[in-house]
Amino acid sequence: MTEKLICILCGKPALDGLRIHGEMFCLACESRLIKLKPNDDDYGRCLAGLRDLWARWTAEPKKELITESESDVDSPAKTSEPN
Repeated sequence: MTEKLICILCGKPALDGLRIHGEMFCLACESRLIKLKPNDDDYGRCLAGLRDLWARWTAEPKKELITESESDVDSPAKTSEPN
């Protein structure tokens, strides 16, 4: 079963495009964002969509990444004895 993604800017189904933090921009909106200028009519709408995405992204709890060397902290240290 394929996942149905909806563009966060235009609300249309997005088969391809730009995916950021699990959110999708359709190809048309991705292209529009690339060419967008502050004096364009839809600048405010696009900016609001990006701000909404940023707000949701920063509000989610971050999962801590544990590296292999950090996971060895709880295990007994391996030391080599001098010969």
